[in-house]
Amino acid sequence: MRRVLGPWQFLRKQSSYLEAHTRVRGRPIQLSIAEKVPRIRALQHRLQLNDIPADALARSLIDGTSTLDYVNNTGLSRFGRTLLSFYALRHFMIKYPRLPSHVLKHLVHQYTSMPALAEHAKLWGIQPDNRSSLGRYLSGEEDTDGLGFLSYSDKIQEVEPGIQKIQSGSAVTSLTDAMGGCVRAIVASVYAHRGLELVEQFVSQYIIEPRQVDLTQIMAFSKPTRELSVLCAREGMEPPVSRLLAESGRFSSQAVFVAGVFSGDMKLGEGQGTSLNEARTRAAVNALQGWYLFSPKVSNYVDAGEVVI
Repeated sequence: MRRVLGPWQFLRKQSSYLEAHTRVRGRPIQLSIAEKVPRIRALQHRLQLNDIPADALARSLIDGTSTLDYVNNTGLSRFGRTLLSFYALRHFMIKYPRLPSHVLKHLVHQYTSMPALAEHAKLWGIQPDNRSSLGRYLSGEEDTDGLGFLSYSDKIQEVEPGIQKIQSGSAVTSLTDAMGGCVRAIVASVYAHRGLELVEQFVSQYIIEPRQVDLTQIMAFSKPTRELSVLCAREGMEPPVSRLLAESGRFSSQAVFVAGVFSGDMKLGEGQGTSLNEARTRAAVNALQGWYLFSPKVSNYVDAGEVVI
């Protein structure tokens, strides 16, 4: 019989993966050097990470495609992805226990995708080092001068003014992916030095709370009136009935109808449209959205699940 791991056991198992897969080639970053980098100190202060060693944050800024001769963030980024997905899923499952699984999956993606994480990196003040390794060599700079910047090899190179060359392969990446990977690595670094409970606070404060996604815009229903009828029957409620609440310009080209959907005397939802049918459909959608976006006050709420038609 296969043993199913609990969430904390799963993350602890993943942490052993982190330890085993972060031993990559490159020199370790000396703590004494990283502590003197102004950009690292600023990042610590900005994200309230003064207890996270400066060398760990410096490593988080070095992408796997970087030409710097330091250990990179490849392993940290991979584990950070697991942490972010887990905590985002946990957060929204507790907050909206009635969300359909496909909506929940899409919502988690909205918060943990590379473009979304890259936006956080910009807000955190992380800046890429766009200079080439040749340019750094000609200027006489050492690898330590690149610490504090996001170091990566861009797959888009400008050959001539107005002409860009797009490269492919594992040795190059995009700015968006490098920025997103950096955020993942920082999350993994916080876990490594603070533990499971405190990294959850960090993800909530700096990843989830600053971003607002309109859930009503990502919830779609193919047969809203039918789904609402099935929902009412399942919950032991009276069958939903649509009623016209208001109208304007019925016989004009700018007609507006307002309809409500009721279960007995209880109003479930309201919608408006240029036709009666559109108003009824929007009222049913509004009622379903109100049901699925229910947020309980207790964290141990268990729902019957999404409606299947």
